[in-house]
Amino acid sequence: MRTDAPSRDRPKTVHPGDSDTLILTVARWTCADLAGFFRRIFGRWHDALQNADAIPAVCPFSQAYRTITVKFNCGNWHEGWKLYLTVPDENNRYPYQTGWCGGGISAYALLAAEDATSRARAAENIDTICREAASPAGLLFGERARDGWIPDFHGQEQHPHTVRWTLSRRQGDALFYLAKAIHRAGIARNEILPDMHPWRTTLRTLADALCRIWREHGQWGHFLDNLDGHVAAGGTCSGAVIPAGLALAHMAGVPMNGWTVPKRVRTPSCATGRSAG
Repeated sequence: MRTDAPSRDRPKTVHPGDSDTLILTVARWTCADLAGFFRRIFGRWHDALQNADAIPAVCPFSQAYRTITVKFNCGNWHEGWKLYLTVPDENNRYPYQTGWCGGGISAYALLAAEDATSRARAAENIDTICREAASPAGLLFGERARDGWIPDFHGQEQHPHTVRWTLSRRQGDALFYLAKAIHRAGIARNEILPDMHPWRTTLRTLADALCRIWREHGQWGHFLDNLDGHVAAGGTCSGAVIPAGLALAHMAGVPMNGWTVPKRVRTPSCATGRSAG
């Protein structure tokens, strides 16, 4: 972050043969479960921060947010596509990614911007995804390029078996942040978006597709086929955020393929008990 505040940082001059020392703390203990591991790790981290020297606040979060907002509106907004680009260059290999980098994450953050232009553009960004990005499998296409919406590896003929693949992480991010955006829009309008609102219908379609993939495969894999929805490569936690997205979709009151409430709550809770990949 560039600021006008003076900095005490000085680059180190390194010469051939120089050496340096890093002091590490190694913590070892018997750990019964993953939750206990994180409790212990974050507890130690919290204690270390409490005992650390005070860090000077050179740039408040509020100003950092304004700076990033200006950057997104000046460099990342594509008026023709109605999207905040991931990379501000439509000729780039990845000009827009539905999830993981940018995509729904950026749009959700900008829905809370102070200025009306950012909020309106963020809503247009989500409108565009809901209107244009749906794939035949009920998923969302992973990317937007100059020639339209495509799977993540479209055009990489050197790996022809991957040209229909999309990261399950992208789908999970889109699900999670679309559900969050619906919640935020409801608060802003002091009302619940109607059932047939495009944001809600897109969220329901995506949630249905991901629930179907779980039922058929018992995982969300690392890569999904963007066109038919089957797990193309599995065994990782690429889709680990999907259970949270399904829970948020339920909280938003989005019905998923006629499932009863207990069943659609139970799906993400069962999934979190196993690898989400």
